[in-house]
Amino acid sequence: MSSPRCPTTDAILVYEENSMNRASGRSLRSMGLILLFVAALVGAGTASAAMTARLLYIDGADVADVEIDVTRSIVESDLISHPDVHLLGDRDPEDADMDVTGQLSRLGESYLLILTARFHDGEQRSRRQKIASFDEIDVASRRLVAALVENVEIFETVERGSVLDVEQEPEEVVASDLGFEVGFGTAWPISAALDDHGTMYGFHGAIVGDIRDVLVDLRADFQFGNDDVDTFAFSTTIGGRYVWHSARRYGLYSGAEVGFGYVWSREPGNNPQESAFLVGINSGVELLRHADISLDLRARLQMLTQEIDGDLPVLFGLSLGLRF
Repeated sequence: MSSPRCPTTDAILVYEENSMNRASGRSLRSMGLILLFVAALVGAGTASAAMTARLLYIDGADVADVEIDVTRSIVESDLISHPDVHLLGDRDPEDADMDVTGQLSRLGESYLLILTARFHDGEQRSRRQKIASFDEIDVASRRLVAALVENVEIFETVERGSVLDVEQEPEEVVASDLGFEVGFGTAWPISAALDDHGTMYGFHGAIVGDIRDVLVDLRADFQFGNDDVDTFAFSTTIGGRYVWHSARRYGLYSGAEVGFGYVWSREPGNNPQESAFLVGINSGVELLRHADISLDLRARLQMLTQEIDGDLPVLFGLSLGLRF
């Protein structure tokens, strides 16, 4: 037979058991608080590691306004959903780590989407993707955003989206859009070789090939002036121009040209004339570039490589051309 237990002993055992339960509960609560604190630190570190971005604009060339609006909405959504990006709103006062711009262009039945990112340290990234139809704009946007943010090439993002139709087609030869240009302009001699000559006027004609962002032209210029001294100049040149900024209704370009030039002037007791190799540079703007008829406003600087009166003839001119 067991001996009866002391009430005091039972009370002590109950107290010790309750104390152990309370200690265990406090340990669990402390561990939970520690885990929450660590998770908060990790989350804060992740949030601070994400780069801030601001979508400035999506421009377009030969596309409908609704297509530009849809493209902007999709690109904005892809920036928001990327885990390494925090997209700033238009009213957010802070400067973004990355300013994003875009351009959507029409290439016949297909489209070309270009996204460019400019960073505060001066770095600039640009990625482009051609799509067979506007229905693929969401896939192109998702892959371009990933390529920009992660600084990889567009082909490295193929696993993040569907394969585009153009990636399954054989590469095509880029066709040139051939056209003609006629126009008029003025020129001023700016070297000592023709320092007594006044303003000259002229006409020009050209055959122009447009290959995406490159313009190639074979051009002939006829210029004359009779301000104080009769002057005549003729040149034939072949040149190339690069369109370094293309928008919906205009394109800015710069280029160079080489060819043959002839200059003649009639002065009292002296009729200097020279023909020689000619070099030149130009820059300008082409209005309505993607239309059937466009306007070309160009500034040119040409130099004949043969001296007249001990100096090289140099002409600065402005011209307005109609391309069709």
